[in-house]
Amino acid sequence: MLLAGEAAPLSTAAIAKSIGANRSLVSRVLSELQSRRLVERVPGKTYELGPRILELGAAYAATQGFGQSVHATLNEVAHATAQTTNLAILVDLDVLYLMKHEGRDSVIGVSQVGSRLPASCTAVGKALLSCLEDGDIERRYASVTDLPRLTPHSVGTLGDLLRDVRATRDRGYAIERDETAVGRTCLAMAVSWHGVPCNRAALGVSMANATYDDDAGTILPRLQMAAARLEKEAAARLVLEGPSDPSRTYGERSNGQGERSNGQGHREGPAGRGDRIGAPAPTRAAGRRAGDGRSSG
Repeated sequence: MLLAGEAAPLSTAAIAKSIGANRSLVSRVLSELQSRRLVERVPGKTYELGPRILELGAAYAATQGFGQSVHATLNEVAHATAQTTNLAILVDLDVLYLMKHEGRDSVIGVSQVGSRLPASCTAVGKALLSCLEDGDIERRYASVTDLPRLTPHSVGTLGDLLRDVRATRDRGYAIERDETAVGRTCLAMAVSWHGVPCNRAALGVSMANATYDDDAGTILPRLQMAAARLEKEAAARLVLEGPSDPSRTYGERSNGQGERSNGQGHREGPAGRGDRIGAPAPTRAAGRRAGDGRSSG
């Protein structure tokens, strides 16, 4: 996991220091991992992830019944909007990206499958945080003095984050502009997935700021319809297959607590323009209804 989070290979000494383990023990473990091609030794006597890591990820994805459906939905939205679509879950204070599809007009972004970014800086993160009560968010960030910032525009205080999260609940979706990368805007909505390993995920579409200003009126409805479809499929899966085994959950499971109902939320248009965009999907337009397990982000 340490190697997965590093941009450059690490030496045995650096790994031992980072994880607080004996250097001799780390050397033996690296030798075993290398023999299984889970890590590889590169010039400079350093180590990086090996090719069999990809096999493990692919094997896991193949066991998840929802994967093919979600990939198809992400691909459809990416094709229709020509932008980048992704799916992420909340892990501690970060979001973990599970899937990604790029449209014909996609530009280089910061999210990659398997990577983690601060939830406070991302639209998918704010959408997922909006499913929690303010008190739960405050407790989650209680030990954090300064929020991580990816750009000068990233929210820097818990108060600013809470304001963003409340706005997300009100409008029914999250907007992030220039916070993960300058010049980029992302829209995201949380999706309840009861009955599959991840009980809640966020579906996002990222694009250039100019694209958002010009085309939000067409991109947002696509996102809403896709989120509604995924929730409908998850509900059907729950009826047919029953709840998933909690021990297999790799995200943060919903316990039915800490959710908010915002009643009939309105849809806001592009930032600064004050437009309202009608939601084409009635199941999402009302935001999350109290007691039905839907999220408003």
